[in-house]
Amino acid sequence: MEVKSCVREFIGAVSQYNNKKSNGNLLYLQKQLEILHGLVNRTACRRFFNRRHMLAIECITCLVDIVGNVHNKCAPKCVAVLNCIAQEDDMREMLHSTYNICPSVADLLMSYEGTSADSLSSECLRLLQKITYGYHISIQERFMEQLLKYLINEMILSTNSLTEPCLGLLANLCRDNYPVQMFMRSRDNSKRLYKVLISHFCDQNLTMAVYAFSIFASVCLPEKIADEVFDAENINQSLQMMFNILVNSDSGMTLVYAVDLFQDLLKHHKFQESLQRYAHLQECITYTLKLISRGTAETMAKLFGLLLSFCSVTGVYSMMCKAMFNIQTSVGAGYYQQMLAGPVTLVSEPLFATVHWAMQSVETSKLASLAALDLLTEVYEEVLYSGKRDQWCLHMDLLLPVLVNLLKISVTGEINIRNKCLKIVKAVRFLTVLCAEDDLKAAVSDLMDVNIMTNLLEYQFSHNQLLLLKKTASCKGQNDWSMVGVEVVLVCLELMSKLKKHVSGMQSFFTDLIQDSRLVPFLAAGVTSGDRSVVQLALKLVCFGSTLDEFPDIVLGDAVAAMNAQKGETRCSEAEHRQDTPAPFQHYDVQSLLSSKETLSTSGSRKVQEPNESSSFDASIQMIIEKMQSTLEVKDMRASEIIAIYEHRIQSLQTNAEHLQNLMETKALALTQADRLLQQNRAREAHFEAETHTLKSLLHEAERKNDDYLEQLNSKNLAFENLRNDFDLQKMEVERLEAKASELEVLKNEHATLLEKFQIQERTFSSLKQEHRTLREMHEILQKHHECLKHQHDITTEQLSVLEDESKQLARILKDKENKLQEVTKSLLAIEERHKKTLRDKDETEKDKEALELAVNKLRSDIGRAEQLRRELQQKVSACCIVGFSHTVV
Repeated sequence: MEVKSCVREFIGAVSQYNNKKSNGNLLYLQKQLEILHGLVNRTACRRFFNRRHMLAIECITCLVDIVGNVHNKCAPKCVAVLNCIAQEDDMREMLHSTYNICPSVADLLMSYEGTSADSLSSECLRLLQKITYGYHISIQERFMEQLLKYLINEMILSTNSLTEPCLGLLANLCRDNYPVQMFMRSRDNSKRLYKVLISHFCDQNLTMAVYAFSIFASVCLPEKIADEVFDAENINQSLQMMFNILVNSDSGMTLVYAVDLFQDLLKHHKFQESLQRYAHLQECITYTLKLISRGTAETMAKLFGLLLSFCSVTGVYSMMCKAMFNIQTSVGAGYYQQMLAGPVTLVSEPLFATVHWAMQSVETSKLASLAALDLLTEVYEEVLYSGKRDQWCLHMDLLLPVLVNLLKISVTGEINIRNKCLKIVKAVRFLTVLCAEDDLKAAVSDLMDVNIMTNLLEYQFSHNQLLLLKKTASCKGQNDWSMVGVEVVLVCLELMSKLKKHVSGMQSFFTDLIQDSRLVPFLAAGVTSGDRSVVQLALKLVCFGSTLDEFPDIVLGDAVAAMNAQKGETRCSEAEHRQDTPAPFQHYDVQSLLSSKETLSTSGSRKVQEPNESSSFDASIQMIIEKMQSTLEVKDMRASEIIAIYEHRIQSLQTNAEHLQNLMETKALALTQADRLLQQNRAREAHFEAETHTLKSLLHEAERKNDDYLEQLNSKNLAFENLRNDFDLQKMEVERLEAKASELEVLKNEHATLLEKFQIQERTFSSLKQEHRTLREMHEILQKHHECLKHQHDITTEQLSVLEDESKQLARILKDKENKLQEVTKSLLAIEERHKKTLRDKDETEKDKEALELAVNKLRSDIGRAEQLRRELQQKVSACCIVGFSHTVV
């Protein structure tokens, strides 16, 4: 409701502004545009914009009208809104085909060319890129030449934010468009354009790289220059670049353009041959298959298309099968059935991811589910018919229930009936391929039921548009699913013919169905189809039905003739419509043919409806018929057959007469048209004579300018000669670079070998580095311990030196004391001698003796103390020496 109210407010604001262009109404319109832009940025709100909502169609019409007026200030914001709406496929198709918005957006872009760096130019370019993708734009369009010049100049002059959308838009315009490619090759700055494109090949932005490569390939491949540019080495590098872009693409648009480019390259036999010889093809295919579990439904549809293109290249088919079925797992089917119930991103194996996409509904992923079924059919067909089935596990316990469930799709309603029928056709064809093996046929028969086929066929018999009396306008175009319904019936009958002996009740149901008159229009449409496989399938069923007694072969012949006549009239009416003249369209009632079966069996003849009673030819035919009815009597089956043969011949003559009548009417209308053209030419001739005088004056002016241009041409020729010399020098430089490139390839191989050795040495170095780190930590610990011990040793050495000085000083003192003791001893000896001498004078020297004894006692006490001091000093010296020695040992 929020979107509807916003759209209503916007439509009212547009109507109010158109009635009165005031500033207030303009501000109100801009406000509503801002609100609408905020809503369409959300995916849920964008779904409101589709063909079924008249309010949405009216809103888009208002937006397109505003964009068509370049002077409207709301045009830039309208482009931004349309850019969001154009993200949906249906809206892109509507904006391009129904509204033809490309000229309006191009005019708006050209009007703001002076300020090309603003956001409006970017929005216009991105909108044009979205709308032109997948469409062929004629260069005769009034805006094309100016737009191409703008895009080329914008890319050559500078690289900015507009470079990427310019490259994308130019890639759309020149793909499969030979006139645009010729225009780009004929430009004076084409060589400069090539250099700019080549410079983008190595861009870090993969989107710009794939855009540039797509433009370069589109312009160069159709010409002879492709043989020189794309040699064997360049093709290998191109393949490597394409696989790198596929695997490393960070956006869905990059993947889509890369797939389109890859498919265009594979159309050339040189790329196919190089792909077969590509050294890393198996790894690249494996990486490409892993992309199936990543991306949206649109990108997956493109990726499946590329994988199907790979299947068309000889030698790549087997690699695809190997990569799909090479699943190294012991997990049971129950695990994958549980995984398939979740999102596809949880499935990593390519086979199961493809099955997961095939399970998706056509509403959410229309093209992806159909393309996934096509890929599975191709891969399984290769495995079964190549005799390599025993090499891989086919996982039938997982695949068959999925295929049978696809046949139970509800095709009721009015939406996506065509796509649902297409999915049923592909699923049935897949089951038909699997029925080539007896054991697989038995497995399919166990899961198949007659009711499944009954529901599919009954819906077609009741609702298929082939059986309608008149096709309305809504039954034509994209909504016409009648031929797809014919394929549903035919492929179901083919599958039933293979399973009729294995499924209970299938054989009787199949036999009755082949003889059912309701099947006649489907067989007739199959026989007259333009698809070879459908025709072959219909003929197989007709051949089988012709062996049955009650097969309606005569009614089938009438239906085929009627459908051929209807197609002839359709072609005539289309030719008349191209001449802008109304033409009657005659509808054939197929039900009347069915109801005539009983009449033919009783009377043996049938009256032919005559478009013109007054024709003598038709009158003669009517007379022959009446004569045959009056003269011949149906007595046996032989006469009835003769009558049927004449009837078919008469009907073919009538059909030829109708064709001739239609051709005559067409010629008459063409003659009338020619007369009208002659009158127009006479009026234009007078106008051209008036313009001739103007052209004469312009011719004189052109002659004068021609002389000036001739002088410029001479200077250009001189410059061209200089450029040719430069080109020769550049060619020699290219040859030198090619030689360097070959040397570089050899160096690459050597580099790979050295890189492997380097990795081994690096692992050894890492282990040695770890060991070195451990030893270094131990060394640091020992170093700290050594420093501590060294400090203690220095302190002890200082103390030892001090003690040695003290010991020396004490030794000197002791020596002095010893000298003094010797002197005292000598003095004592002298005194003793004197004592002996004076003993006799004892009495006389008594007093002297006592004095001397006192002196001797005193000296003896001093000597004892000195001796004791000497012993202590010796003990200290010896203790210090022992401590110093112990530190030295440690």
